[in-house]
Amino acid sequence: MLKPGAEFDYNSRVRELFAHLQHAGSLATVSDVAKVVSASAGARQQGAGVELFAEIRQAAHIHTVRYQAYGCPHFLAACECLAIWLEGRAIREIGQWHWRDVEAELQVPSAKRARLLLLDDALQALHRKLTT
Repeated sequence: MLKPGAEFDYNSRVRELFAHLQHAGSLATVSDVAKVVSASAGARQQGAGVELFAEIRQAAHIHTVRYQAYGCPHFLAACECLAIWLEGRAIREIGQWHWRDVEAELQVPSAKRARLLLLDDALQALHRKLTT
């Protein structure tokens, strides 16, 4: 929950995503048709951390994405942006995501840029697991 008065520190897109974290949670493999791969970066002790979960179907496409994350509203909104972007993508497209696009969309202050880099680290680790 945002602190009273804090809503003015965040643009409307951050407030919208933060209020509706629809991809928050985890996934487990529940069928032979899909597999779940996960990757993480950061840590609660560092002020931000994320674990990404991707359900892969049809061997080359990301069907469902969930994340478990800890951090500020900018970071959680960025996690939601990434999850939305990933769902339905081909695995080969993962490299097209760039944290700077999210930084611009959410107007993330430069002091919080390292948190977006955590997302990039987690996504790269997920990509490595999916392609090896």
